[in-house]
Amino acid sequence: MENGRTVAIRDAPQKRELVFFQDNCTGCGMCCEVCVSNAIQLGPTGAIARGIVDAAHLAVNEDCTLCGLCARICMFDALALYIGGVREEYDTLGNVDVKGGCKFCKLCEEVCPRDAVIVHRTMPDMGELVSGEFKVDMEKCIYCGICQDICPTGALTVERGGLSAKQRGVSEDTPARFERIELDESKCVLCRICARACPTDALTVARDACDDKIKITGEVIIDNNTCSWCGWCEEVCPEKVIEVQKPIEGDIEIDVKRCQGCGTCVEICPCDALYFPLTEYIKIEKSYALDKGWSKPTRPRTIPVAVQLKVDKQRCIFCGACANACPIDAIKVTRKMIRMMDALPKPTQKALGKFLLTELTR
Repeated sequence: MENGRTVAIRDAPQKRELVFFQDNCTGCGMCCEVCVSNAIQLGPTGAIARGIVDAAHLAVNEDCTLCGLCARICMFDALALYIGGVREEYDTLGNVDVKGGCKFCKLCEEVCPRDAVIVHRTMPDMGELVSGEFKVDMEKCIYCGICQDICPTGALTVERGGLSAKQRGVSEDTPARFERIELDESKCVLCRICARACPTDALTVARDACDDKIKITGEVIIDNNTCSWCGWCEEVCPEKVIEVQKPIEGDIEIDVKRCQGCGTCVEICPCDALYFPLTEYIKIEKSYALDKGWSKPTRPRTIPVAVQLKVDKQRCIFCGACANACPIDAIKVTRKMIRMMDALPKPTQKALGKFLLTELTR
């Protein structure tokens, strides 16, 4: 199935289309679970996540009734229902609220596992941050260009003039004189490095005291079509101005005795909630090489060993992608509540009620 391809279509009275976007799909399988006609089948999500198989996460057959329930429940904007060429819009299941007081540190942007947070900073021009005076004594200046080369901000420009007829007659290699020094005030920080480097003391830089606080403004943008509402941004925010409302409440259990540590669940998790902590170390006593066989290392060394698989339940959104991808059914996901359940139509509530009562394993 190609990305963005229409996977089901029906005419009368208005054309209805169900469109699947492969790039957005995480293989969570929630659409399969809520489908009232069992028209959606999940592909080999684990192999797809590991790059072993190049295939689509979903397949939709002709039994699809185009009710749109799958598009409503999809948290990752991978399914869309079009009626008469117009896309049906649904309220997002989760929510991220950014209050006032943000310092625009960009920690939330850096930690987001799905690049759903964008922080724009508005910086003042350098000329607004410093005040003072820059002077050039043209009688002392020999146009050597040292000030231009040493300026750390690239604020100085020294231009070379053309050679005179007499100079051209003496030698083509005769250096031409510089005829202009220009200062870009938006870049200059009045650091005085140029004045200290000037061999003829032709530059004078005076800097006024500036103790006022520099004000940084900006904007935090949350892409709700990409956000998984995992809560990483809320956790790392040093000012505690981000609040995340998760779409689903539930629980996740890992059978660590069955888990073989293949890491498929870690790769497919859209929230970075599953991990192997590297907390144990073993000392290497001997190592094996084909040409040398077993031998002791030249110097003692240790290597980290991953302990059993762990899950951060605060980050988990209970989508079930990990359970679908696990090849040995070592993960079980249970869902207990969906946000905005009461605001949904009664038939939708009934379908989702069955969805919530199901314990999800592969």
